[in-house]
Amino acid sequence: MRKRIQPVIALFFLCLIGPVSFTSAQCSTDENYWDESWRSCTKTTNPNPGRGTSFWILYEFTEPIGIGKTHIWNANKVNQSASGLKNVFIDVSVDGTNWQQLGDTPLEWEKAPETPDYEGFEGPTLSNYGLISKLLITVESTHGDACASLSEIRFEVDKNACAGQLDACGVCNGPGTLTFYLDADGDGQGNQNIFIQSCEPPSQGYVENNTDTCDTGGWEQVGNIFEANSCTGCHNQGAESGLDLTSYKGFLKGGNKCSTNIHYGTTLAQIIQTEGYDECGEAITGPDMNSRVDNQLDTLEIAAIQAWIDAGAPEGNACQDQIEDRPKEEEEAEEEEEAEEEETEEPTEYDGTTRLFPNPSKGHINIKTSAQNYVLGVSVYDMRGKIIYQQYDESKNINAFDLRHLNQQGVYLVRLIGRFDKGATESFHKILLE
Repeated sequence: MRKRIQPVIALFFLCLIGPVSFTSAQCSTDENYWDESWRSCTKTTNPNPGRGTSFWILYEFTEPIGIGKTHIWNANKVNQSASGLKNVFIDVSVDGTNWQQLGDTPLEWEKAPETPDYEGFEGPTLSNYGLISKLLITVESTHGDACASLSEIRFEVDKNACAGQLDACGVCNGPGTLTFYLDADGDGQGNQNIFIQSCEPPSQGYVENNTDTCDTGGWEQVGNIFEANSCTGCHNQGAESGLDLTSYKGFLKGGNKCSTNIHYGTTLAQIIQTEGYDECGEAITGPDMNSRVDNQLDTLEIAAIQAWIDAGAPEGNACQDQIEDRPKEEEEAEEEEEAEEEETEEPTEYDGTTRLFPNPSKGHINIKTSAQNYVLGVSVYDMRGKIIYQQYDESKNINAFDLRHLNQQGVYLVRLIGRFDKGATESFHKILLE
């Protein structure tokens, strides 16, 4: 006996009109096996012009329906299973003019065993194709016979079928994937520059808004990430690489290869995730850093580190506090601020203090350092802490940069990376663009 499923529509291949559907094909009185079946030995013009002349079966439903699972019994009569369908195309349509093919390649159906207890096989599920008025089966090949034959096919009605379009998340007429923004500092506000698109909200770390202009938890958060994931096991005060991730000061000094370049762009994130990273002049040997530790950084932790870098890597969690949060002597900071306020032109008697001039400026800005000092990197921030300009060149001293492209007046914070007075690795200045 055949195994019965729970169909709403069970169709045998007769050329007749019934209360539920109309089935048409190349009709033949040479029906086999289940008393009623379909068999044809002559190809005719296919209802889908793209299929040409072929063996075909067309189901026309009296009203559009959703179809879920299907179950198929191939030709099973003794000595005639070779006429069973092997490779077939299934097309569905609402109007009979525009057809949509199931899948990218023909479906392959198994040959029936010619036994009385043949149970058939599960066919394709059509839930993703919405409401269907017409279903067309086109035979590309049989299991060897010149004629084509099929015993039975059953359709399970899908009452939840979409009358419109399924979006990328499988929702009928839905909005598709949604955008969620990283909330690295946990304040409920998202970072407009770091986001993911997903059907479901992430379990943590992301929000729907993008209103955070400074999304960083500061060194307290990032340092904890490094420590919790055992990054500090290799990168500590005595690290052979020179990169010390146990303190904010250690991070600012950089490492032997990438130096302070890790403060910029995506360099640090790439070093963490890329095997044999080679953008620092010499390839870092061995596997990527993230695979060397016991607890690997997950995507959320890496995104939080990147948000911190994008914000200028402040020590505290507020971007506007960058100057105060930097590890430098108060006296040095006061001297720099006084010098910056007074300086508008290149000093005639240079005292060895790093200067930016002219200040105020129209946009072209010169950098003056003492002979033993040098500048390798320049970062410019607006007063909200957003990076608006970056330049880095480890091979030469940077002595000028140009902000004329900004076309916006105001006060900006300039961070210089390199070698400065009293062994400092950074120097901070304010400039006024007019």
